[in-house]
Amino acid sequence: MIILEILKFSIFLFFAIFVTGSVLVNRLKLNGALAIFLALSLGIVITTLAAFVNIYLVLALAAASSYFYIRGLDLNELKNFRQKVNPATLIIAVIILGGIIFQNALTFKSGTVYDFGIGYWGPLGHDGVWHQALVNQLIKATPPGNPGLSGTTLSNYHYFYDLLVATTAHMSGVPVADLIFRFYPILFSFLLGLGTYLLCKALFNKWYVGAASLFFVYFGGSFGYILEWIKGGFWGGESAFWANQPVSMNLNPPFAVSLVLLVALVILFQIFEEKRNLASGLALILVSGTLIEFKVYAGAVALFSLGAIALVRAVKKDFAYLKVFVPALILALLVFLPNNSASAGLIVFSPFWLVDSMVDFADRVGWVRLSQARASYLSVGLWPKYVLAEILALAIFVVGNLGTRVVALVGLPGLFKKKFWKSPTLLFIAFLSASSFIPTLLFIQKGNPWNTIQFIYYFLYFCAVFAGLGLVVLAKSLPKYLAILAVALVFLATPLSSLSTFRSAFQGAPARVTPDEAAALSFLGIQLDGVVLTHPFNKDLRSKYSSPFPLAVYETSAYVSAFSKKETFVEDEFQQEIFQNDYKGRLADSNKFFYGKDYGWDKAFLLENKISYIYLPTLYKLNLNEGLLGVEKIFSNSEAEIFKVRQ
Repeated sequence: MIILEILKFSIFLFFAIFVTGSVLVNRLKLNGALAIFLALSLGIVITTLAAFVNIYLVLALAAASSYFYIRGLDLNELKNFRQKVNPATLIIAVIILGGIIFQNALTFKSGTVYDFGIGYWGPLGHDGVWHQALVNQLIKATPPGNPGLSGTTLSNYHYFYDLLVATTAHMSGVPVADLIFRFYPILFSFLLGLGTYLLCKALFNKWYVGAASLFFVYFGGSFGYILEWIKGGFWGGESAFWANQPVSMNLNPPFAVSLVLLVALVILFQIFEEKRNLASGLALILVSGTLIEFKVYAGAVALFSLGAIALVRAVKKDFAYLKVFVPALILALLVFLPNNSASAGLIVFSPFWLVDSMVDFADRVGWVRLSQARASYLSVGLWPKYVLAEILALAIFVVGNLGTRVVALVGLPGLFKKKFWKSPTLLFIAFLSASSFIPTLLFIQKGNPWNTIQFIYYFLYFCAVFAGLGLVVLAKSLPKYLAILAVALVFLATPLSSLSTFRSAFQGAPARVTPDEAAALSFLGIQLDGVVLTHPFNKDLRSKYSSPFPLAVYETSAYVSAFSKKETFVEDEFQQEIFQNDYKGRLADSNKFFYGKDYGWDKAFLLENKISYIYLPTLYKLNLNEGLLGVEKIFSNSEAEIFKVRQ
C-alpha cells in the first residue's frame, strides 16, 4: 500500500511541482542539480499560489507546463547527463542521507497505526494534529474555516504550507497523514541539503567547505547539553536557550518549507545579479512575494532584506532590485492581507524578553543569581551594572543557541578583509541574518510570547553555513594533527544537545488516538458535513492516565476536527489564543451545555450554533438525555459516543 502512495506522490511531485517549476527554470538556462533544486522550489511556490487562486488553475498549469516541458525536452541532454561519482560526491550524499534520517525520526513514525492506536511523537500530538485539521478544511475551501472555531474564517495564520498539502491530497489521493509526517518532511530535508550544498558551492567554491556547512546545517545544536549535565547529569537541552535546533525542523513544517525557499531565494538573488533578465526577476518576485504566507517570519525577513538591497543599489543609480522589490511587496500584500489584516497587533515591543526569560525560567537556563542581580540593578538604578548583566545574558543567549556553530566567527576576519559588502549576495545574506536576529531581541507575540524565537532560526541557518567556512579556516591555521583533533571534537560536540530529541523517536509515543476512538472518529468522518460539539479539554484528567496519553487528555488540540474532517464548535484553546480569537465564551457555553442541565437552554444552544453532532469521549462519564436535548445516539463504543442533533 505504501508503494502505491509513494507512486501517487511521485507523479504529483513530477507533474504539478517539478515540471511546473522547470518551465521557468529552463528560461534561466540552468542544468544539473541546480536546475532540479530550483524547479522543485519554484514549483512549490507556483502550484501553491495557483491553488490559492483556484484548484483548477493547478490542473491547467500542470497540463500547460507538461506540454512545454515535453516540447522543449532534449533527449540527448538526458542521455548525456551524468553526475560524476567521486569521493566528494559520496561524502555529500552520505551527509544528506544522514541529515534526512536525523530530521525525520520523530515525524516519520507519527500519524501511523500501531497496536496501541495512532501514535504521535514529540509535539506532534498538538502541532501535527493542527495541520491535519487545517488541511482537511483547505481541501473544502480557500480561504479555510477555522477547524476549531466553527463558522469563522481562519485568520492571523500563514497557511500556504497547509494549502500545498491539501492540494497534493486532493489531486493525488495520498492520505493527509502520509503527506504531513512522511513524504513532505523527507522532501524538505532533501531540498535543504541539496540547496545548501549548491549555495556553499557558489559562495565558497570548495566542496569540503560545503560538506562542513552541510554537517552544521543538519546536525547543529546548542550548548544546552552542558547546562543539562550541570543541572541533572544527563544529555539534552536542545532548546535550553529557547531556540529549537535542526533536528526539530520538520516538527514545524511551515518553517521547514520556508527555509528551503529562503535558500532558493539567495540562489535566485545571485542568478538575478548575474543575468538581470525577466525570467530571473520573475523567479525572485515569486519566491520573495509568497514566502510571507508560507511562514510570516521568513517573509518579513526576505522582504526587509530585498528592500534594503533595493535601497542600497538605488542610491548607486541601479534600480533593477527596486523593480523586483515593488512587485514582490505587492504580491506579498495580496496573499497576506485577506486573512491577516489584524496580525500586526499580535506583535508587541518587549526588548530582551526572550533573553531575560531564558535567564529567569527554571526550564531554560534558570540562573537565579543573575536574574536577581539584574532585577536589583534595575530597581535601584545601577545602570552600568544592569547593562553588564544584560550583555552577559545576551552573550549566553547567542553563544548558547549557536553551540559549535560559533566557529563561524573564525571566518569573519577573512570576509571583512575581502570586503564582503561589495558582493551583493554576501550583503543580502548579511541583511537576512541581521533581520532574523534583531527582532528576536525586540519583540514578542501576544498569546504565545516566545513564538518570535522563530525569527532567529534563519540566523542560525546562515551561521551554520558560515560555520563550515570557519571550521576550514581554523583547521588550516593549526598543525595537521591538532587540526584533525579540533575538527573531530567539533563534529562530536555539534549534535549532542539534539541527540535526546532524536533518541526520543525510539522510545514510546507520548500521545495516541486509541483504536476505538479512531473508529468513532472515522465513523463521524463519513457523516454529512456539519459542526461538531465536543467536551472542552480538561487538563486535570491527564494525571489519571499513563503514556501514551489519549489525545483527549494529552493537551488541548484539534484532534476531533482532524480525524472527523469537520469544524468543531470550539477546540484547541492554545491555537485560538495564539490567533487572539474570542473563544472563551464558547468554552463557557460548552461547559454549561454538558453540566448545566437547563434543557431548554441546551436545545436552543444547539440550534442557534448550527451544531449537527455531539462527540463525547466516554472518559468524561456523562450521560446525555436524548429526548430532552433533541438528539439521537448514532454511534457508541468503549471510547466514545456520537449524537446527531435533530434539526
